[in-house]
Amino acid sequence: MLLNGEYGKAAAVFRENLLKWMVKQELGIHHIEKHYLMENKTNQLKIISKEFNQLAECPVWDDENQLLYWTDILKGRLYCYDFKKACVDILMEGKSVAGFTLNSGGGLICGCFAGIYSWEKEGGFKLITDKYEGEFLRVNDVIADARGRFIFGTNYYDPLKERQNPGKLYVMENDGSIRVLDEGYELSNGLGFSPDNEVLYSTDTATRKVYSFQYKLSEGTVSGKKLLIRVGDDEGAPDGLAVDKDGNIWSAQWYGGCVVRYDHEGRKTAIVKIPAKQVSSVTFGGKDLEYLFITTSGLNWKSPFSPPGYDYGGENIGGDVYQCLTGFKGLIRYKSRIGRQ
Repeated sequence: MLLNGEYGKAAAVFRENLLKWMVKQELGIHHIEKHYLMENKTNQLKIISKEFNQLAECPVWDDENQLLYWTDILKGRLYCYDFKKACVDILMEGKSVAGFTLNSGGGLICGCFAGIYSWEKEGGFKLITDKYEGEFLRVNDVIADARGRFIFGTNYYDPLKERQNPGKLYVMENDGSIRVLDEGYELSNGLGFSPDNEVLYSTDTATRKVYSFQYKLSEGTVSGKKLLIRVGDDEGAPDGLAVDKDGNIWSAQWYGGCVVRYDHEGRKTAIVKIPAKQVSSVTFGGKDLEYLFITTSGLNWKSPFSPPGYDYGGENIGGDVYQCLTGFKGLIRYKSRIGRQ
C-alpha cells in the first residue's frame, strides 16, 4: 500500500509515462523534454489546405487580420487561409515568389526568382530591383527586422552544374538601398530572429548548416558568425525556420518528414513528425500564436541533399499545409517598411 506522498509520486510517474506513450503513438512527437511533454496533451495535427502545393514555402502570419499566407513557387501563386472561416483563397498569381513579407501600410515585398518586387492588390507587381552590383538577384527565403529592413538570401543552385555559384545574404534598407551581410551560401534558406532581436539565424540547406550572428538592430549589421547547428547526413535537409517566444528554433526538414526543435544553443530538443516527406517551412500563428503552421511540397525533388537510402518513390511526398499545437507560442513576424520610411 502506498502512502499519500508515495502515491503522488507514483501518479506523477504514471502520468509522464502515459504522456510519453500518447505522444509517440498519437501525436508524432519524439525526443521530448519533460516540460515539453507536459505542454502537449492536446496536440493534434490538422490539414488546413489540400491544394497540392508543388513547392509551398514561406508561411507568413498576418496577426492583425488572422490570416495565413504562403506561396507555391512553381505554380506562381500566393494563397491566403482565413483562420476564422477555415477557408483558402488565391490572393494573387503570375510570379514565382520564393519569399515575402507584409509591408507596413499595405501590400507585400516579394523576393522572386527574378528580383525583388513590391505587390499591392490594386497595382500588382512593381520591380524594386533585380541586380546588385551587376549580379542578378535570384531570391529565396526572406525576413523583415524590427526596423522594417528586408533581409534576403540568394540561391543560384543548378543541378546541371558541378560547381555552384554561391549565394549571399543581403539587407535592404527602408530607402531601397542594399548591402551584403554574408557570403558563400550554396542554398540560402530559413531565416529568423531571437526574441530580443540580438541574434539572426540563417540556413544553408546544401551544407546542412544553420548559422547564428550577433545582430545590431540600430545599424542592420551582423558580426560573430557561428555554426549553431549541423544537421546529420542521415536526417532531412534544413529548410525554413521559425523562432518561438522562448527562443527555440523550429526547423523544417526537407526529406525528413518532420520539424525539429532546437534550443538557442543548437541542441535538439524535440521532433514533430509530419506525414509528408518534403517539409519546407514553418511559422507560428493563431489568436495567441499558439499554432505551428507547416508547409510541405508535392513535386518530387531529386537532389544530392537527401539522406542515404531515401526513397523517392514512397507515398505522400507532400503538398498539404498543416497546423498543430506545440505547447509553445511564437513571435509576430515584423513587417517590412520598404518605401515607407
